[in-house]
Amino acid sequence: MFRIVVMVAFSALLLVSAAVGESNRALKVKVAPQYPEIARTARLRGSVRLQLLVTAEGRVKDVTVLGGNAVLAKAAEDAVRKWRFEPAKDESTEQVKLDFDPDK
Repeated sequence: MFRIVVMVAFSALLLVSAAVGESNRALKVKVAPQYPEIARTARLRGSVRLQLLVTAEGRVKDVTVLGGNAVLAKAAEDAVRKWRFEPAKDESTEQVKLDFDPDK
């Protein structure tokens, strides 16, 4: 049963990882996501797309998951909340993609 769930989740992940926007602000601090042990055990790989609301000071204020496996998305969200961008005049919305691969 577990394998079926993982395969369905992986298939859905492949469908959403095609188009990703690029960040408009320079990234000063980038924290890599921690690969979840359950995902590593299941050899789950793929991409997570996120939309970030970044304050004028460069801190991530809000994160919206646009696509990807829920287990990987949680790890991605935890990491990007620690990111810091260059300051700007106003808040901005940034789209990012984080890739997960158990072999790396």
